[in-house]
Amino acid sequence: MAAVVTPPPAEAAPPPVIAESLPPITTPARAERLPRPLAKAIVTVEPVSGSKLGRIVSHIPGLRRKPKDFVPARPIRQVAPSVPADEHLSRDVPVDLRIKVDPAGNVAEVEQASHGADRELVRLASNAAREWQFVPARRNDETVSSELILHFMFPGSPPAAP
Repeated sequence: MAAVVTPPPAEAAPPPVIAESLPPITTPARAERLPRPLAKAIVTVEPVSGSKLGRIVSHIPGLRRKPKDFVPARPIRQVAPSVPADEHLSRDVPVDLRIKVDPAGNVAEVEQASHGADRELVRLASNAAREWQFVPARRNDETVSSELILHFMFPGSPPAAP
């Protein structure tokens, strides 16, 4: 017959130590304002097909020509500028740019298409637009230069709480 071994009684855990003088929990009188995260502009692309003269002629009855197979340039690298941290826009600010894309897909020219926008925002949008890359426009299976309108919308920030 085997001997039955009983385990020794479990030792009681030591009582928790309570600190008698913990510093009081206080809430700061003024919360520190964290830096606002940079908001990115929202960008949409509008192709402008054909030349300016071609667009005018297409609206005159009797002078319309058969449209050529034109495929507008398509962005493959987009850069959206950030609203500067120190800039507090009270409302959304649109900036429209007309860009010319060369047959290699690079931005060749940038000009402001909308008026009345803040110069700094136009500069930010223009610098971002120059960094875009495109699949070039094609006409009859040949790469051609083209124009696009880039619509930048810089988001406004809500008013700061007092």
